[in-house]
Amino acid sequence: MFMRDTNSLQNWNKLLDLFNAAIDAVNPCVAVRNVLSLDQTTLSVQDSRPYVLDRYDRICVVGCGKAGAPMAFAVEDVLHERISGGIVTVKSGHTRAPGDLQRIRLDEAAHPTPDERGEESCRAVLRMLEHASGRDLVIAVISGGGSALWPLPAAGLTLQDEQATTNALLGCGASIQEMNIVRKHISAIKGGLAARAAHPATVIALLISDVPGNDPATIASGPFAADVSTFNDARAVIDKYKLASRVPPGVQKRLQQGCAGLIEETPGPQEACFSRGMQCLCATNEIAVRAAARRAGQLGYEPVILTTSIAGDVRDATEWLFARIHAYSQRCDRRRYCLLSAGETTVNLPQIHGRGGRNQHMALAMAKLLCNRSNITFLSCGTDGTDGPTDVAGALVDGHSWKRMLDGSISPDAALENHCSYDAVRAAGLHVITGPTATNVMDVQIALIDPGSDLRG
Repeated sequence: MFMRDTNSLQNWNKLLDLFNAAIDAVNPCVAVRNVLSLDQTTLSVQDSRPYVLDRYDRICVVGCGKAGAPMAFAVEDVLHERISGGIVTVKSGHTRAPGDLQRIRLDEAAHPTPDERGEESCRAVLRMLEHASGRDLVIAVISGGGSALWPLPAAGLTLQDEQATTNALLGCGASIQEMNIVRKHISAIKGGLAARAAHPATVIALLISDVPGNDPATIASGPFAADVSTFNDARAVIDKYKLASRVPPGVQKRLQQGCAGLIEETPGPQEACFSRGMQCLCATNEIAVRAAARRAGQLGYEPVILTTSIAGDVRDATEWLFARIHAYSQRCDRRRYCLLSAGETTVNLPQIHGRGGRNQHMALAMAKLLCNRSNITFLSCGTDGTDGPTDVAGALVDGHSWKRMLDGSISPDAALENHCSYDAVRAAGLHVITGPTATNVMDVQIALIDPGSDLRG
């Protein structure tokens, strides 16, 4: 563990304070309660038409995602014994909620690579939806991570096919939108197929967004949202990233058949199953970043929100952020600035690589760019508390971090090159460890710029 000076520790504590403010602002339980209200027998959902509950024989709750447990608890807290039952699939270890659930079952499954538990849970959900009638109300709680947690292979495919395709997409640098276009076309529940299964029931989908643009059709691959993508779009993603040799033959055959019109497309906006449904966005990264900006103002910083849709390759995104950090650090107004951004970058992994995640990789790359800039500190973390397949949320660095790693016989350049940021960041004591936060609105980056010496002038 490297020693740090008092100023570094103070600024790192401020960064953690700001990150916590962002997380608190998108608490899933609070977010759902903010859009749901019950007046005797009438349920109101944000600004939509009221739902008279006496008109329904049953109310069931289904869902998937890392924020599923607190979202389910919030729905139970509003409707209590009116709920007939439900199943919500969450990532293993993400079962924390403000209290015990009485009417809704939580199933744990693997993420980001799907497993048999997720498939079994998804089949149980689908059976529940298929038994819904026109006098039933389905409330769906959907959040980031749901694509992996609801793996239900389309006819002719296996879970192993879906696993292999997911892993290929995760490592190729595809955007979340591109990944989910493919996932929707090899699934029996994604891409609006859950809505089709539930028809003619009334469906209320409550969403916490983990995708740039907050498109309901992309969040968890849009199980209850109309899909405008096609088999041709899915095939184009495979071709763009040259994944033909890494995608199982069964998946390739299905996409080819779909492109030839031999398999029905996912349901589009005009399909009847969407006529009795609504999508309600409960929390986004904009809400999280604005909360962090308000907290920065309280700490004496001038907050600047750069973007809430940072995307693309993590290396390019880091350089884009650094250019803006550098520009603000060169201002002569002597203000203390807090620069904020959010979104989701991608990582293009080589076949042989180490352990890490996009936030740790960004922080490590930023440490190199900030080397010897003593007035800047930087944090990049996943709001779900998990950066890639690791046990940390991300990392924070300052102008001394790179040199400390070199002095400690760590090779940060090699860590960047070999995509093993976890070990380098861990050895330098730069990790941010939160545990599961029970929410998920993508990643947040925060840079603090203090007036003072900049050793690189």
